[in-house]
Amino acid sequence: AGEREKAINLLNKRFTRDPSQLVEMVPIFESQQVSREEMAGILPESVSAWIRYGDYLENAGRIEEALYYRKKALDYIPNNERPKPHWYVQLVRFYQRQKMEKEAVQVIRKAIDGVPDYAPFHAWLGDYYRKENITYRALEEYERAVFLEPENPAFQRRLRKLKLDIEFGN
Repeated sequence: AGEREKAINLLNKRFTRDPSQLVEMVPIFESQQVSREEMAGILPESVSAWIRYGDYLENAGRIEEALYYRKKALDYIPNNERPKPHWYVQLVRFYQRQKMEKEAVQVIRKAIDGVPDYAPFHAWLGDYYRKENITYRALEEYERAVFLEPENPAFQRRLRKLKLDIEFGN
C-alpha cells in the first residue's frame, strides 16, 4: 500500500533475527515482483542468507539471478570471523554445475586465502593444475592436502599417482 520501503526494512530486521524464515517468504517476494535492489535491502548482511536465496533461485532455474546472490554472499564474510569452508564450497559447486571452471578456480584460490588449512581446497586446486599440466603446482597442492589430512586416502592416492606419472614421464 505504497509503503514498500517500510516493508523492506521490517523484513530485513525479521530475517536478521531469524534467517530460517527467508525461504518460506520467497513466494511472497515473487508475487510482489521484488527487484534485485529491494531484495538486497530485505536480505540480512549474512553469508548464509544470500547463499540460501541463491540456492532457491538456482532450484527455480533462474541461474543468472542465482549467480548474483551466490557471488555477493562472499561480500558478507565478517571481518572478525574466520570464513567457513562451506561458504566457498557452495559457490565452487555452483560454478562447476554451470561449467564455469575458471570462476570455480578463482573461488578455490580465494577459499585457500580465507581457510588455508582446509585440505579439500588444496586438492581441488591440485586437480586443476594437473588437468592444465602444471605439474609442479599440482604436486605442491597435493602435498599440502596430504600434510593437512595425512590420513585421507583420496589425497594420498592423488599425490602417489602424480609422483608416479612424474617418475615415468606420463
